[in-house]
Amino acid sequence: IWRSQREAMPVPPSWMVGSKHGQSLAQAIKQGLDELTAMEAGQLASDPGAAAASQEKRERLLEYGA
Repeated sequence: IWRSQREAMPVPPSWMVGSKHGQSLAQAIKQGLDELTAMEAGQLASDPGAAAASQEKRERLLEYGA
């Protein structure tokens, strides 16, 4: 199995993996949307394509919860 020899294996933020113990799916979706909005706010100035990518991620997250 492949693994990086130079750095630690990157892992996604916990909110991208799934709901936490005791957290409803609706709460997990809201947390994900809040995190994406915060990420988008930080990326807009440096990457004009980030807004479109964030919108696409939000739509996929909403489809998952629907």
